[in-house]
Amino acid sequence: MSINPIKTRSMNKRNMIIEAAPVCGYSQATVQKCFDAMLDSMKRAVKRGESIQINGFGTFTVVERTGYWGVDPQTKKKRYYPPGKKVRFKGAVGLTHDDDDDKGQNS
Repeated sequence: MSINPIKTRSMNKRNMIIEAAPVCGYSQATVQKCFDAMLDSMKRAVKRGESIQINGFGTFTVVERTGYWGVDPQTKKKRYYPPGKKVRFKGAVGLTHDDDDDKGQNS
């Protein structure tokens, strides 16, 4: 089965569902329900402070951010940004770098 990729500069939720539905063999509505359930599960895990590891894709981790002084870009005034939590993503090795692209380049 050949799938025509959606040509956009960025992938959004809708485009992911459109591409996944024929591959999975389910309707777009069914894939959207599954996708929403997966995202809800991930959101709950992040709120609990858990990291999420998806083999072959990457890892989401929750990190503590310290408070700091900075400049508000709208008002140009100095202001204090309080400490908080932030979600970081580290992509798996094969996610952004294809090992096959390196073969033969230095030969």
